[in-house]
Amino acid sequence: MTMTDVQATEPNAQGYREFNLGAFHFARDEYFVHITWPTGKHVMSADVFLRALQRDVAWDFFYGTVNFDSVFGTVNHYGTVDMFAGRFNDAYRKAELDHTENFPTPQIGGTFRAMLDDWTNETFDPFASPVETQSAWGTKNGSNTAAVSSAAGAEPAGLLPG
Repeated sequence: MTMTDVQATEPNAQGYREFNLGAFHFARDEYFVHITWPTGKHVMSADVFLRALQRDVAWDFFYGTVNFDSVFGTVNHYGTVDMFAGRFNDAYRKAELDHTENFPTPQIGGTFRAMLDDWTNETFDPFASPVETQSAWGTKNGSNTAAVSSAAGAEPAGLLPG
């Protein structure tokens, strides 16, 4: 994974970077993650997104399918990973809003590690149970690189302007 593979912006008004991977764009505010792609958009709670993101990163996409929620997720093909929006959601598919892209595992992994590191505040641990950690919400407040990289077994990828 080289640093040029992670496309990120400077921090937004809430202190979080925005990320691009293929045609997907990811932005975070105090409470939500906003995902857009050429045919649609979706909003998720930041804590739910970060917990699913941590599972993908920590387990290096080991599990076949990780559904972040009923719209967004990943499918591991052991060497490549499909990232999808609406693929398994009837409403998105019928409205032709679904979108899937395939990425080499190191590329999506590097972007996900960088996103996880940037979007996880110092008091939140996305790998802990909800009662064991503080809230994921709010403006950027430090980071918890130790928690997100120890479970992932790697340091977050470097960031370049997107």
